[in-house]
This record gives sequence, structure tokens and C-alpha cells, in this order.
Amino acid sequence: MVELNDLKKLTKELAEEIEYSEDGPALDWIKLVLSSIKSPVAIITREYKVIYLNPEAKRIGKKYNISTEYDIECYKARYNNDKPCKNCPMLESIKTKQIVNTVWKSPHSNIEYVVTNIPLVFNGVAGSIEIFNKNGINNGNR
Repeated sequence: MVELNDLKKLTKELAEEIEYSEDGPALDWIKLVLSSIKSPVAIITREYKVIYLNPEAKRIGKKYNISTEYDIECYKARYNNDKPCKNCPMLESIKTKQIVNTVWKSPHSNIEYVVTNIPLVFNGVAGSIEIFNKNGINNGNR
């Protein structure tokens, strides 16, 4: 299992060394690392499109009848909304190119999460990795 701090370091190192292309090796490598995390993880593009969900995010999505499709906007998948969420932390992480942590209570499960948005910055900003940790849990262990 990958610790959250290790993931942040690996993502930063990868961003500094590998040129980004949406279908390229950098994104494949990131997806491989994210698949080992026990917490729900998504990759969202700056256009709000879900392009990756790790196995835990898919499992929770199916359990609570949340869309697990790719190329659907995150706000449609999670809330069935027609426009992005007000004060979107994913968008803030992209704009500031900084890691943004927020506390979010799932309307589906009533579970409180600390959501970490890590911007994907290669040649400009491509999107954000969102990691959902149950509040008070740093590495996704239950």
C-alpha cells in the first residue's frame, strides 16, 4: 500500500521528469500507483471530466449508485448537477498549482472525508488527483 505522503512525493517527482500527454506513460504510471491506494481516488481533468477511478472509488460508486463512468463531469456523476460545485477544491488546486485539502461529508453515505486534491502539472495543468480519506485516517486504512 502507498502512503499518501509518498504519493505526493512520487507525483511531484514524476511531474518534474516526464512530459505529460493524456494517454502517455506518465498518466499510466500514475494510474498504476493510484490503483494500490485503499482509499477512493479519482483523476479529474480541468474540464471536470472523470478519467480514472481506482478500484475503491468504483466499489463505493456502485454501492451508493454513483456513476463510475469515465468522461462524465464529476458534478454530474456525484450530484447529478448541471454545473460545477461552488468553491470547487479541485479547481482551486488547478488554479493555484497547490495541494488543497478540504473536509467533505458524502451526501450518499454520510461519511466525512478529508479530500486531498493534488494538481497534475506537466506542461500546464491537466487536472487533479482527488484522494478521499475518511476523516482522521491518513493512509486509507480502515
